[in-house]
Amino acid sequence: MFFSDDGKSVAIQMKHTKMLSKAKCDALSYAIENAVGQFEFDQSHVVGRALGQRVYVEMMIRELIFFISLSLLLTLLFLYIAFRSGWGMIIPALIVLLSLLWTLGFMRMIGKDIDLMLTVLPTIIFVVGVSDSVHVLSKYLGELRAGTPRREAVFKAFKSIRLAMFLTSLTTAIGFLTLIFSKIQPISDFGLYTSVGIMMAFGLTYAVLPAILMLAAPRRLDAYARSEDFWGKYLHSFFRLLLRRRRIVLAGGGLLFGISLAGISMSDVDNKMLEDLLDSHFLKQEFFYFEEHFSGCRPCELGIVLPGESGPMDPSVIRQLDILNTYLEDTYGVGSILSLPVIVRSLNMAANAGQRAFYALPADSADLHHMKRALKRKEIRDIYALTWDERTRTVRFAGKVGDYGRHHYEMRNTALDQFIRAACPDLSHFHVTGTAHLIDLNNKYLVDNMVKDLLLSILVIGLSMGIVYKSRRMIPLTILPNVLPILMIAGFMGFTGIALKVSTSIIFNIAYGIAVDATIHFLARVRSLMKDVYTKTYAVKSAYLSPGK
Repeated sequence: MFFSDDGKSVAIQMKHTKMLSKAKCDALSYAIENAVGQFEFDQSHVVGRALGQRVYVEMMIRELIFFISLSLLLTLLFLYIAFRSGWGMIIPALIVLLSLLWTLGFMRMIGKDIDLMLTVLPTIIFVVGVSDSVHVLSKYLGELRAGTPRREAVFKAFKSIRLAMFLTSLTTAIGFLTLIFSKIQPISDFGLYTSVGIMMAFGLTYAVLPAILMLAAPRRLDAYARSEDFWGKYLHSFFRLLLRRRRIVLAGGGLLFGISLAGISMSDVDNKMLEDLLDSHFLKQEFFYFEEHFSGCRPCELGIVLPGESGPMDPSVIRQLDILNTYLEDTYGVGSILSLPVIVRSLNMAANAGQRAFYALPADSADLHHMKRALKRKEIRDIYALTWDERTRTVRFAGKVGDYGRHHYEMRNTALDQFIRAACPDLSHFHVTGTAHLIDLNNKYLVDNMVKDLLLSILVIGLSMGIVYKSRRMIPLTILPNVLPILMIAGFMGFTGIALKVSTSIIFNIAYGIAVDATIHFLARVRSLMKDVYTKTYAVKSAYLSPGK
């Protein structure tokens, strides 16, 4: 358990108090580093929760600052390309920054701290907040191009898209709000606070943007509005191309749908312990060291409830436990095992002058009974207690395995069940457990939950559009254009072997919640023009050139 195969490394394994706070974990990890630093070892390697939590939280803070800065930079760049004006950059950026500050302030007021999931919150608020501002500014510039005075242009811009803006914000918020049904608190919090931030972005867009346009009187923006519309020429050409090739477009969509389904059929749900870190990251390197030189870092535990009045040292039971121990070592791949058979083997070898040939269960019943008495000695009793709980009548096996992923150990656990039922019938009431196994189960539950949340989000958003516009036809028109891209992402993941896990499955909820906004703006414009007795072709063309832009 404590020596590497090449005999050049020794391991110290420690158990610390459960549920240590962040501050205490930091203090412990720094104390270990300082203690190791007092000696002149050739190398030292550390893994464990205390260090891992410290590294992840520090990385989370750095990435939060990085993503906010990057989002702001890319947003400003896009806005300059779109509006060629300082005000065209400042107005949306100001609104999204206010939205972010209000959201973080709201979280602080109710005592909620930022966790790993919430580090993507700023990026999402940037996307949604900028989207609202761009729609308003685009409509405002369109009115100015039509010769409408500034005050009236502001009024018309907000009036014409107020319902669409509210619906896009509401449906995006609903998409994230469905995550609150998750029983995993960080996922639930992520859904709640993201939806709050989205609605704050909508409120600030409606409250602050018209005030800025009226009070600041952005002349450069107005001048750009009256210049040639850069987008119109290209969108006209592309719209005519789509009309001429609409059957090819539909056939292409159907082909993509079929290819995506084929890719989805190849998808797998899997996860490893540190797979989200780059291989070059020092924590991953530490992990690799223990994988290579010791039995691994993934804990593997097995609990077996003994039937009836039988005890762990009954001859038939201990021999079945020994058979199971051998299977775990030779077939399952467990190393550094702490178990009752290992203790009894070691006692037997010690009683026979340390000869390796006696590292086995005693063949004689009298010798086995002698071992049973030895387990009650003071120096053995504490170790024995780690392998047998008399109150719950549970025998415990604890060891380490390589980090080969959930799918690998699902197959191993199925084979283990078959082996125990065939070779160890008295041990059939067993439970595979341990931190890594619980993480696997948690990830599987989360992925299943994400799929249900996505379906719920699609249903609720579709029904909301049907109710608001009083038309059943709006439901499939809202859903279909936004489901295809999600299927394409899932298909791509299947073809490229990217497994479904928490960090990848949540992409679908985010993508659908944001993508549906464009569809709502487009459909709202089409319905508005058709109510004014315009033809369907004209309405679609106008929507393509205005909110489509």
